[in-house]
Amino acid sequence: MRGLYIALEGADRVGKSTQVQKLVKRLKTLELQVVETQEPGGTPLGVEIRRLVLQEGTGSPLAELFLFLADRAEHQHRVLEPALKRGAVVVSDRSAYSTVAYQGILGGMGAERVLQLHDEHGLLIPDLAVVLDMPEDAERWEDRAMDAVESRTPQEELRRAYREIARRWPDRVRLIDADGSARDVAQEIWQEVWQTVVTWREGRG
Repeated sequence: MRGLYIALEGADRVGKSTQVQKLVKRLKTLELQVVETQEPGGTPLGVEIRRLVLQEGTGSPLAELFLFLADRAEHQHRVLEPALKRGAVVVSDRSAYSTVAYQGILGGMGAERVLQLHDEHGLLIPDLAVVLDMPEDAERWEDRAMDAVESRTPQEELRRAYREIARRWPDRVRLIDADGSARDVAQEIWQEVWQTVVTWREGRG
C-alpha cells in the first residue's frame, strides 16, 4: 500500500519546523514508518538550491520556479518516492504549495500554471497540506535577518496567497489559526491530520 504525504505550509516564522517535529513524534506513536523532510534542502542538490535562492537570490520568479522544480524532482526521486513505496508517512516542511504561493500567486506565474507544470512532469503534491495562518508580527523577526525571498515578500500578501490556496483547493489544503500556544496549534494540526490518516489506514486494510 502506498504511503501518505503530508506537508506543513505557511509564511516563515509561524512555527512550521516546531510543528513538523511535534507531528512526526505523534505519528510515530501509531507505530507508523515516518520520514521527516523539507523543501528545498531535503537532498544535497536541494541544499545548494536553497543556498542559491535564499542567500544569494535570483530576482526572477521564473528562475526561482525552475530551480524549485529541479529541487522537487530530485527530492521526489531520492526521498519521497522511496518512502511512499514502502508505505511510510512523509512529513515535509514546505511542498509544491510554497511554489504556488511565492512564484505562482505573488510572482505572477499563476497558481494554475505552477500546478500544471507539476502535473506535466509527474511531480507530487501532498495528500494533505496544513497551512499555519498567523498575522504579521514584527517581533518574530527581531532575532533573525530576512533571506533574499523574505526581504521582498510582504508577509500579509503571502498570508493572503496561502488563504487563497486553502480556499481554492479545500480537498487537499486546510487552514488553521497558528496564533496560539505551540501545544494548541499542534492539537489543531492533529485534528486535521488524524482524519486523513484514518482514511488512509482504512484503505490499507
